[in-house]
Amino acid sequence: VAGAEDCGESIDSLAAKDCLTTVGKVTPTGFTGLDKVIRGFGDTDLIVVGGHGKSGKTTAAIQLAFDMSRVDHTNYYSLEMPREEIIQKLVCRKAHVEYDRLTSGKMSSEEKSRVQTTLDSFRSGMYKFNIYDKYMHIDAILAHAKIAQMQHNLKRIVVDYVQLCEATREKGMSRYEVVGSISRKLKLFANRNHVNVVALSQMNGDPKERPTLQSFRESGNIGQDCNIGIAVWNDVKDSQYKFIIMPGRRCPETDV
Repeated sequence: VAGAEDCGESIDSLAAKDCLTTVGKVTPTGFTGLDKVIRGFGDTDLIVVGGHGKSGKTTAAIQLAFDMSRVDHTNYYSLEMPREEIIQKLVCRKAHVEYDRLTSGKMSSEEKSRVQTTLDSFRSGMYKFNIYDKYMHIDAILAHAKIAQMQHNLKRIVVDYVQLCEATREKGMSRYEVVGSISRKLKLFANRNHVNVVALSQMNGDPKERPTLQSFRESGNIGQDCNIGIAVWNDVKDSQYKFIIMPGRRCPETDV
């Protein structure tokens, strides 16, 4: 039978691994509470990070992707925020400087020193992190990522965010269906190329109410396609931001 030998090799490979949990490489996120629950992001995982406007989902995703780029080559595709602003936010986070003080230049000598030290670490090659803000169509993003995988051993992409992606829209397709097709393409790309995909998504509903998988805006498929769904939520009752890990294939619902 054609392909039988390849199938056998694949089964042998899986049998040597812990195939009852996650098959393939898992990279810790660097967020201790998150890693205790999910262990990290698998190399065929589609991870969806959702949140309402100004919930901090982009900031969280940038921090996650950047920290993980010390281990794996990571491409960040921003459809909302220009590249320069992402770099500024990273500098602020690492140097512990307020964004307004950095952009206005009104920093103390100590803050300037921390910023310079942070910039030096960025230039050192310690982080394999690339930011792209010119790609809008999902097919262009995935084609670029495929080339990066072949040429630079790309292991992770972040798409910020799904609802801003352009896609080929057949006659009669609703926006719900278009976003669903984007979600499926991201999942297939992760599976076929062993490239971890982190997709950001807007959430609908009342920001004060606890989000669910169905809160992912415009397409329930996003919640269904992902291996792990994470909502960034401002719990006003506790006056704190939380990661809510949605119930799914890898773990039960958990607050971090």
